[in-house]
Amino acid sequence: MQQELFLPSALDDLCKYTESSAILLNDALEKATNGQIKFKLRVELPNLPTTHRETFGKCISLAEPELSSHLAEILEKLQTHHARMENINTHFHELSTNFLEPSSIETDLLALIELRALINITFDAARGKSDFRQRYLTEENRIAARQVLRIKPTKNKSK
Repeated sequence: MQQELFLPSALDDLCKYTESSAILLNDALEKATNGQIKFKLRVELPNLPTTHRETFGKCISLAEPELSSHLAEILEKLQTHHARMENINTHFHELSTNFLEPSSIETDLLALIELRALINITFDAARGKSDFRQRYLTEENRIAARQVLRIKPTKNKSK
């Protein structure tokens, strides 16, 4: 399938996005923990890349069911993640009166770890190194994603 040739590049763009997201969420967590909601975040809200849309769409419609389902799950989690990021970004400014619970941001960090782990386990199939079989995330997948994203363990327990 020709679209699979572009899948590694699309996944790489999503990896960069998750790394930018982690920087923003870590900053938001630090500020929320210290009660600094009137301070703007150090980084801008990352733009959700669009390069993956066509590639994922074609792969979902043409790939084996396991890979199609997996890519659809990534898209779903990606959309939810970006909506949460937009919401968090609106809470930090000089006129803010909204308090954002650190535990809410910790939950978003855990969701980001899971999203990145799902992206990571897709690379071998995308590069044609293996057939994609239904894969479930392991604790090792989550730890690797956490390390790449430079997210410190939180009070919440990773799934």
